Amino acid sequence: MRKPLMLIQQYVQGWREHNLEKIISVLTKDYIIIESHGPTYHGIESVKKWFRFWLKERGKVL
Repeated sequence: MRKPLMLIQQYVQGWREHNLEKIISVLTKDYIIIESHGPTYHGIESVKKWFRFWLKERGKVL
């Protein structure tokens, strides 16, 4: 399997498993995440905050 595909799969699997360490393990220090509906996240702390909010709201990845 090609590395970019593996990284994407690991990232999505981290969200499915509610595993923050798995999510951030595939990100570089200068990454930017852009959600399909517009919000952007820069840096580990912003992803941690997003993740905590997402868990609190009982988010699910289908």
